[in-house]
Amino acid sequence: GGLPSEAEWEKAARGVDGLPYPWGEKWDPTKSNCNELGYQNVIEVGQIDTDLSPYGVRDMMGNVQEWVKEELAPYPKSPARRNANFQRGFFSARGGSYAIKGASIALWTRGAYLPRGQYGTGFRCTKDVEEEAAEGEGN
Repeated sequence: GGLPSEAEWEKAARGVDGLPYPWGEKWDPTKSNCNELGYQNVIEVGQIDTDLSPYGVRDMMGNVQEWVKEELAPYPKSPARRNANFQRGFFSARGGSYAIKGASIALWTRGAYLPRGQYGTGFRCTKDVEEEAAEGEGN
């Protein structure tokens, strides 16, 4: 359990096909609680049926950006790896929120904030799963 890694969060949001949005390839402002929808605040999780990842995880694109467990770091071999922002102690946040224009991001977009917190940022925890015993095993 605990906060997901960036990779875990992104996999849960994008599915095996690596979709840019939980519902598919094309941005649609009616399918998540991002700025374009007009709620201008958080809403109850699962209220928008279309913000559902291929793995059945709700509100990955909208509602609140979500903390992940890593401090912001450059991707390996990135030309931006010497950027001073990677030295400031920011932590990564993923997804969109009611305050962000969803058309300006995709599920691979990384946010970064100081660990003191940020309005419009939340979190979700992971759950460890155990492999189910094969049918008939242990009989």
